[in-house]
Amino acid sequence: MEALQSYLDYYKNEFDRHHHLMAAGETGGHHHHNPDPEYWGKLLNDVRDNPERWKGKRAFDFGCGCGRNLYNLSTLAEWERIDGCDISKQNAAYAEQWLHKNNTSSAVGKTWENNGKDIQPAEDGYYDFIMSHIVFQHISNYSVRYSIMSDMYRAMRDGGLCSLHFMDMSTASSYFEDCLEYKNCVVGNPQYLIDDFVKIGFKDVTCDVGSGIGYGGIGKTYYIKGTK
Repeated sequence: MEALQSYLDYYKNEFDRHHHLMAAGETGGHHHHNPDPEYWGKLLNDVRDNPERWKGKRAFDFGCGCGRNLYNLSTLAEWERIDGCDISKQNAAYAEQWLHKNNTSSAVGKTWENNGKDIQPAEDGYYDFIMSHIVFQHISNYSVRYSIMSDMYRAMRDGGLCSLHFMDMSTASSYFEDCLEYKNCVVGNPQYLIDDFVKIGFKDVTCDVGSGIGYGGIGKTYYIKGTK
């Protein structure tokens, strides 16, 4: 337990340390990934292509950084509420302030610092759409990733959709390794993601494998989806 907490604390400190880069206006916060066609066509296509389905619904972004995904979600549908969390306290606080300052949708709600292993204090059965982009590849510990995905399921409404992005990166731990170092994760086999989603309880599970072209061709990308 002590080793796990040290691991989570390291991640918190590391992302807080890089907050100034994440918050560097349109050049930071991963805004340069917005043109990636896989982002819109594989991760967010269910929202982009069916905005009426999500009208009056609630969305959540895990690893919200400085607010890019929250903003993009606000442009795709008339949500009742959009929330997010980040392991960095500075990023989470900045995202909420930046979104309200830039007059985005009134649906934008709260962002908070999470503990690194779940999405607390999100309520049970609260969200209709949960997403994450450019986050899970940085979580090298399998047990932590599984805990987060399980907690997403808890926080989803029946009929809700979870859409998560993974990718293979170098200097990484293998998918099932309970690594307690600051590394990246390699999925390698999309069936691993599918099996975990099914084990957690998700239905209608699919995993679309992308080229990773929007990330400098560093490796395959994975878009895992499931409903509750």
